Amino acid sequence: MAKPDIFAAATAFVDWARPWTFFGAVMANPALTDSDRADTEKIWLEVCKSSHWQHNNLGQGSATADHALAVAFPWLPHQVRGQFVRAAAYQWK
Repeated sequence: MAKPDIFAAATAFVDWARPWTFFGAVMANPALTDSDRADTEKIWLEVCKSSHWQHNNLGQGSATADHALAVAFPWLPHQVRGQFVRAAAYQWK
């Protein structure tokens, strides 16, 4: 179940000076359908789960969150998972 519009929206984000804007920027992408937005929200909720971040250092939390995304969303490419993980890591920093 490839979702190329989600992939494009997530990888288009480059404003890492303001990482807190990642999720909003992705969700605001006009190419996303309602279904894409629902899937994006599910991805975001998974990557931000406290269980991935609370008891680990940032590197371990990132690895745990990336693995969780790979399991829950096997269709999500590595690069796209990386964008979500990076943004979530800033939430937990």
